[in-house]
Amino acid sequence: MERKPRTDKDHLLWTEAHWSSTPDARALRTIPSLIVELDRDDHEAKHHETPPVPLLGHYAIRRTLNTYEPGSNPIESLDNLMLAIEQAANSPKAHIIEKHLAELAIWALDLQHPFVALSPQMRTSSIIDLGEHRR
Repeated sequence: MERKPRTDKDHLLWTEAHWSSTPDARALRTIPSLIVELDRDDHEAKHHETPPVPLLGHYAIRRTLNTYEPGSNPIESLDNLMLAIEQAANSPKAHIIEKHLAELAIWALDLQHPFVALSPQMRTSSIIDLGEHRR
């Protein structure tokens, strides 16, 4: 009998202590599309090989919450989160330190791409490139 690998639920925004420190940070961390299923070994490797995502400033978190849109698969959701953070940092109201903190958060999230690509959810999602037929 073949055993199914054990999977974990992985929050893309970690550490829990930081990303649960305010209601808005917790709300962003717990968006279902930002919680990815990973095989146990991949989950452990991700936390070993990637840094925690720095906690954004209060206003950047609020702006990110307001602009983030879930993707159709975990990679698209990760990319959309990075885009929402970038848009928040580009706000005229964002302080220079918020902008740099957002850059670090985007960098830390980008390093998670290879691990998110290993998610069983990616094996079951269909990715269709519309290319020139995109509107």
